[in-house]
Amino acid sequence: MKDIYYENQREFCEQNKVPFFASSSCDHSYGWNRQRDNYHVLQTLGEILVEKYGEEEAFKVSAGTHITGCPGCSRSWCD
Repeated sequence: MKDIYYENQREFCEQNKVPFFASSSCDHSYGWNRQRDNYHVLQTLGEILVEKYGEEEAFKVSAGTHITGCPGCSRSWCD
């Protein structure tokens, strides 16, 4: 099943001629995230965005902003 949020981000990057950095998933495994509930929990970009913003706002964020890092743990995807 396609992640509409991930596809939104791909289209946003194409249309705005910016590099596509978003990862399709993240397990939030960086050390600074160790104390958080999502540590080592594999989630799709859509799941992360909906958890953080709610469905409607997540759709707007994925279709209208340049995502360069994980919204759930702040892991950089552009390094």
